[in-house]
Amino acid sequence: MDAMQAYAESNQVQEMLHILLARLLEVQPLDPFEFLIQTLKKDDQLDALDSKAMLRRFDLRREKTKKQLVLQLYKRLVALQRTQHADKMEAMGVHLARGFLVSQLRLDETRRHVQTLFPSHYRDLIAWFVKHEEDLPSVIPIEHFSKASMDILGTQASA
Repeated sequence: MDAMQAYAESNQVQEMLHILLARLLEVQPLDPFEFLIQTLKKDDQLDALDSKAMLRRFDLRREKTKKQLVLQLYKRLVALQRTQHADKMEAMGVHLARGFLVSQLRLDETRRHVQTLFPSHYRDLIAWFVKHEEDLPSVIPIEHFSKASMDILGTQASA
């Protein structure tokens, strides 16, 4: 995780240097150091860059890590289904039942768990499955769940 954070911060520093160099070349002040200090203190574009970088840091996880977390979430939901689902026939299945998935995603405990796994995308994941409930098959195999989740994780997270 430290290497990913260092990578993200180095990219942020490069972008900041681009902005500062552009400002320096545009204005060409008599005292460039004072100008850079003042620009760092009050530049809106640099502030926006900093905020954006903080949100993107979690998106740097490798594809393999994201797939493992999606699989972990799916297994947890299937385990919950076996103990909590009202329809015992669906509960014993190897796939996740659509109704159970959506009802679980509406619970605070599950939402918090999804948030710990995917801090920047948890809202998008939950919203997508709730919104597309009618389009989902009645039983959701891991392949379908994984593909939908990875598609969402591949996009920029909404705020």
